[in-house]
Amino acid sequence: MSETPHSIDIEREIISAVLVSGASVVPERTAKAIETVEPDDFHDHRHRCLWRAIVQVYRDGHPPGDVTLVLEAMASQPLDTQAAREAMARALDSAGVSAHMAHYVKSLKGYRARRDIIDAAASSATLARSDAGLDEVVDEVERQLYAATRRAAPSSASSVSGLVRLHDERMIAARETAGGVTGIPTGLTTLSGMTGGLQPGWVVLVLAQAGM
Repeated sequence: MSETPHSIDIEREIISAVLVSGASVVPERTAKAIETVEPDDFHDHRHRCLWRAIVQVYRDGHPPGDVTLVLEAMASQPLDTQAAREAMARALDSAGVSAHMAHYVKSLKGYRARRDIIDAAASSATLARSDAGLDEVVDEVERQLYAATRRAAPSSASSVSGLVRLHDERMIAARETAGGVTGIPTGLTTLSGMTGGLQPGWVVLVLAQAGM
């Protein structure tokens, strides 16, 4: 591999998987990707700008697949409108799907780690030729390689803001379905109405004041 490690196809597919969701409720895989993928994980600067805009729309409380809002958010990015539209159109042509999001993210992070390792090697070579002490050189090389390889295996943890948003989206979906229940009914009408039913991965605590 002589060129800088990256995959334009993977970058387009991960963006496409977000944009094709439109203005609907964000799939859990997509929400997790938005929380974990960083703009610098993309090699193409147009994709970095697009991703910043998508994240901005999402954090403002709007569906990240709303193309109109994403284009508006692009106005604050160092990319002209025509280039933004072309980059978005090419991404949408890739037809990425949220079901494959975990694969996209793993591949994207892997390419980023390879680029970081190359950068770390160049930086380490420069430092090794300097007057720095051996211990300093070794410590810096280890630090850079550790940071690079961590990106190849992103944490499975989710941020609190992402979990809260996901909960809100599930509640909205519950209200829009017949009976307002998307999960397993609890048998208690009021509780099922509040929670939308028991959802995968949830721990529901029901508390009440003594004597009430």
